[in-house]
Amino acid sequence: KIDREGDIPVLALNEMQEYVKKNKIDIGIITVPQSAAQQVLEELVEAGIRGILNFAPIQLVSSRDVVIFNHNIELELENLIFFINRLKKDKKK
Repeated sequence: KIDREGDIPVLALNEMQEYVKKNKIDIGIITVPQSAAQQVLEELVEAGIRGILNFAPIQLVSSRDVVIFNHNIELELENLIFFINRLKKDKKK
């Protein structure tokens, strides 16, 4: 949903490059489906982004001078559930 007037504006992808340069933004966050993640990465890098936090369910890599932190929320949630269930089992003993 595009919302240019919100406290945190949500813009169309084709407006990003100008916004990033105008506001001197260095960091981007990717939260798109796997099928769109590589394209969004390339758009962010082209706009001048140099640090990316990736929440898309895919490991992204760039050949350019960019720092990418890939974070798999599904795996983290699975780990969290595992350890919570383990705590519950330990308390029953």
